[in-house]
Parts: sequence; structure tokens; C-alpha cells
Amino acid sequence: MVGNRESYLNLWRAVIGLTTVDGIVTDQEREWINKFMAQIKISDEERAILEDDIQNPKNAITFIDQITEASHLSQLHHLANIVFKSDDFDHKESVYLDKIHKHIETRVDLMCAMRKSQDVMAQVERERLAQKKDIKGFFLGLAELFRS
Repeated sequence: MVGNRESYLNLWRAVIGLTTVDGIVTDQEREWINKFMAQIKISDEERAILEDDIQNPKNAITFIDQITEASHLSQLHHLANIVFKSDDFDHKESVYLDKIHKHIETRVDLMCAMRKSQDVMAQVERERLAQKKDIKGFFLGLAELFRS
């Protein structure tokens, strides 16, 4: 997991809490949460906590205040947009999204956090490309070996 584990867990707990802002968890929101739950790298214990939050939703603000990493706050803003727009974007969600944005702005320079997130993602991509190049180099070496 990237960065502080507790901050990352609270990011996802907040995202799950956001699905209940309008009082309804739609099938689209459930599908979206399940899709991301399958992809994120967390421990079995952390996954159990998130599964409980899905079954027994909690107030997102409780967890937003416990997100300590700037990059996680930036991700929260992005993910909140996705959650709220995964179904019909209603007035309650719009007001809550503005509230989250203002809350995040008081805690972190959002542009700086977004740049940091982009830097981490770029580094991961560079490492992926380097691994791909190493594999390609290995196979080229094997081809040369068989040619001689």
C-alpha cells in the first residue's frame, strides 16, 4: 500500500461513506465500490473493515478527518466525484461535494497533492516500463544465443 496505511484505509472508508450521502446506495455505486475493492491492495483485516462499512455505512466526515496524507486527500476529491456521478448527481451530493472540497482545501494545497499523486503514478509507470524492457532484453538475449 502506498504511504500511510491508516490514512489509506480512512480514504476508502470515507469513499464508502460517501455512497450514502443521498440516503440511497444505488446498484451503480455498489458496483463501483466492489470494482475498486477488488483492485486496491489492502490486508485481509483492512478488507474486513471495509466490508463491514459497506454493510453498515458510517458518516464519511469521520474518516475524512483521519486522512493524513495529502495525496490521499487529493484522491478522495477525485473519487468523490466518481461516486457522486456514478448515478444521478443530485443536489445533496453536489452540496456535499462542495463541502468536501472546501474541507480538503483547508488541510492541504490540492494542486501540490495532485502533483505528488501524479509523480507517484509516473514512477510506477517508469518501473513497469523498465521491467517490460528487461523482459524484452532477456528474450532478445536468448534469441541471440540460439542464433550462434
